[in-house]
Amino acid sequence: MRLRYSTLCFGTLLLSSFAQASDVNFSGFGSIIAGVKDHSREGYSYARYEDTHFSFEPDSLVGLQATTQINDKASASIQLLARGALDWDAEVDWAYLSYQVTDSFTWRAGRIRAPFFLYSDYISVGYAYPWITPPFETYSSPFTSLDGVDFVFRHSFGEVDMLFQGYVGSDSFVVEDTFATIGGIDGEVQNQFGLIAEMTWRDLRLRYAYHAADVELDFSENALGQLADSLEGAGFDSTAARMRYEGDYFDFHEIGLQYDNGNVLLIAEVTTSSAHDEAPAAEGFSYFFTAGYRFNDFLLAGTYSRRDDDKADLSQDMDPTNPAFAIFYPLVEGAAEALVEDVEQYTLTFRWDFSPGIAFKAEVIDLTNNKDPDGDTMITRSGIQFVF
Repeated sequence: MRLRYSTLCFGTLLLSSFAQASDVNFSGFGSIIAGVKDHSREGYSYARYEDTHFSFEPDSLVGLQATTQINDKASASIQLLARGALDWDAEVDWAYLSYQVTDSFTWRAGRIRAPFFLYSDYISVGYAYPWITPPFETYSSPFTSLDGVDFVFRHSFGEVDMLFQGYVGSDSFVVEDTFATIGGIDGEVQNQFGLIAEMTWRDLRLRYAYHAADVELDFSENALGQLADSLEGAGFDSTAARMRYEGDYFDFHEIGLQYDNGNVLLIAEVTTSSAHDEAPAAEGFSYFFTAGYRFNDFLLAGTYSRRDDDKADLSQDMDPTNPAFAIFYPLVEGAAEALVEDVEQYTLTFRWDFSPGIAFKAEVIDLTNNKDPDGDTMITRSGIQFVF
């Protein structure tokens, strides 16, 4: 593995400090996955698979976590993660101090997990969920952790367990080119906050989450940034502002449902996202449904996933009396349409827990791009996922 030296030294120093403390618990996880895409279209990628050769890089990763109890109320935790998709550069995935105020109330501070989705808490631990990775149409956030603070409150009402979580934080990230629309853009979120409510009753788990943030993306070297500059020069100042992400307000809603009685597994999740026509982003809408059945050590599951965005109204303030209107209006509308995704996929997953803590998984993903039939593709992948 080729690890970034400074990050590795920092992580090693932290883990060494943990090791010198008393009562340190170590755990880890990993995924060794090989996959291939049947699509040879140049420049097109899906789920980080870019060519028709077998590759271990997109989904393979390894993580190590250390936790120590400081006193009867406080503990500290750190997790290092190295991904094949990032050239095995190690990074601090989370590092936080946790304080148990009461039996029901806990707060944390540091680098914490961003609780966007049903499986966010263990998004990197493939062994913990049925698929090799969750459906990309829904789980497409450009970052999974942030720097901030959160609280978790738990309470039980008879057989019903309730969880309430809130957080604030910020983060920097790079937009990943998941659907070959736009990628490699530096981004930043500030003033991010979220509220999550979750209910568990017997085999049923129900979750709702709301998140919001001020988002900034660097489009200066991108066609959108060049279009914004041209609009500004032509006198369309408000439209030019809408073609840039400069601290614009963005919100996100999520509803998740899981039923698991040990044999029958049902999972559904729906998300919506919006910049409210004030920034170059489509009105996002995604969902998936998974149905599976376990027999002995085997699981067979099928998933349908869909992302069906609506075009943002970025040209709402364009003045039709401006002589340049006929030139720039189609360009703005075309840019808004280019940001829309309309894809769906069917996934068949097979899982075999052949040894304690180790699972073999094989998966076939059949993707249909409703905007561009040339973007239809199929991905076949398999491998092992483990915890220790």
